[in-house]
Amino acid sequence: MDELHDLDRAKQELEKLRKKIRDLEDDLEDTEDDLSDCEKRLKKKDEELSELREKHRQSTKAKIEVESSLEEIQSQVSQYSEDLKIKDNTLDFVQEILTAKPTVTRKSEEVYAQIERFREFVFTQVWDAISYGNNFADFCTGDNEKLLEELSSGFEHWEAVKKKSWIANKKKIAFVGEFSAGKTSIVNRMLSQDNPGATLLPVSMKATTAIPTYIASGEEAMYSFVAPDNTQKSLSESTFKSVSKEVLGNVKGISSLIKYFVMNYKSPSLEHLSILDTPGFNSNDPEDAERTIDVINECDALFWVLDVNAGTINRSSAQKIKEKLSKPLYIVINKVDTKAESEVAKVQELVRKTLKEEGIEVADFLSFSTEIPVSVIFDAIDKVPSSEGDDAYLQFIERKLNILMELSQQEVEVAKNEVSKLEKQVSKAIDECNGRLRGMQDNCNEISNLPQYNPGGFFSSERYELSPDGVRKMSVLLEEIGDYQMTELINDIQKLIELPTELNNAYQNKDYVDNRYRELQEVNEYLREIINENKW
Repeated sequence: MDELHDLDRAKQELEKLRKKIRDLEDDLEDTEDDLSDCEKRLKKKDEELSELREKHRQSTKAKIEVESSLEEIQSQVSQYSEDLKIKDNTLDFVQEILTAKPTVTRKSEEVYAQIERFREFVFTQVWDAISYGNNFADFCTGDNEKLLEELSSGFEHWEAVKKKSWIANKKKIAFVGEFSAGKTSIVNRMLSQDNPGATLLPVSMKATTAIPTYIASGEEAMYSFVAPDNTQKSLSESTFKSVSKEVLGNVKGISSLIKYFVMNYKSPSLEHLSILDTPGFNSNDPEDAERTIDVINECDALFWVLDVNAGTINRSSAQKIKEKLSKPLYIVINKVDTKAESEVAKVQELVRKTLKEEGIEVADFLSFSTEIPVSVIFDAIDKVPSSEGDDAYLQFIERKLNILMELSQQEVEVAKNEVSKLEKQVSKAIDECNGRLRGMQDNCNEISNLPQYNPGGFFSSERYELSPDGVRKMSVLLEEIGDYQMTELINDIQKLIELPTELNNAYQNKDYVDNRYRELQEVNEYLREIINENKW
């Protein structure tokens, strides 16, 4: 019984298992159907994801393109803004330049008045004196018209220099250098030595010294520019600070407006010194080089600033120095702290060799850097020999007047000797005339004594008689009177008629040359007074 019971129970379990298997098979079939649906949905999702990824990629690409375009637009806007700012600065700059008023100070008024008085002196008294030099062959060994032209052109140059109060009677030093050599930085260190708050020259990665700039001492800080007609005009500090190569690049024909800038500071170091900062010779603008050459020729020495890393000096610039300049040349090898001493020495030797090949002599070499005190530059400047000076024109006139004085003095001596000679000739002619008359008188007396008185006799009356010897003697005496003494007397009388006229002319000439000599003395004394008292 138990076995049957167990068998039934096993059958029941088996049936349950079969039923469970069938249920599982049904579930599996449903699951497979669901899996198939899931796979379909997953495939669809993958396709949707791929589509979304492609859209994302396209969107990212579009975003990058937009961002790139935006950056380009922002760059253009920034450039336009910068250009607009430069143009605004250019318009402000040009407006101030065109409306600038002449710089007038008490000192400049005095100088201008003195110059005008001296102009009158030169073109009246000196001009007259030089013209008078035509009378002297020794003075006119050359073309006297050329000498008068030199007098005129020399005055124009002298006047221009004297009106430049920032360089008159001062040692003038020009700083020149290739782009980024550091010349402007050196000048700025010289400016800030006495006045840390002084306005400095602009220094940037772009060429900024587009116009020659003079820096000198003054009663107060002042900024100005000099127009082509040599008129100095005021400039505001803000406008001066805004000037850059970019601003000036927008002004066509800047040379028709400005020759150079002038900065004045109250600085002990600049009291007897004028510094010139220049554009240099390697500028892309040919006007820069011309402006540089014009003003450098007024200086006493040229300080060429060279970056030690450049290795040598620019040959084209060296050739310009050789062709157009004759000033002492000092080479400043800058940034020497970036090289070993041996390397600096090699650069110095190469520069010396390069310049020697160009036929240019170097007065001295200076090593410089930000670590070296600026007093090294000032010490070198102190040793620069002064040129002939601002009074070279006065000395030129003085030399010519001295020559004229010597020649005029000789002329006075000649005139004096001529008067003395003619006076002696007149005296001699009078003595000779008196001698002739006395001789004739003696002969006449002798003739009158030749007839012998005969008192007569009983058969004749009293009478004077000539013996045959008396007749012969009378004939000889009359012949002497008529043929010789009378002729000589007439000649002597003719001399007495002519000599007074010559003597009078000689007196007049002596008075003339005496007056000319005194006038030359007065002109020369006035000129010496100007030179000795240094009125300018």
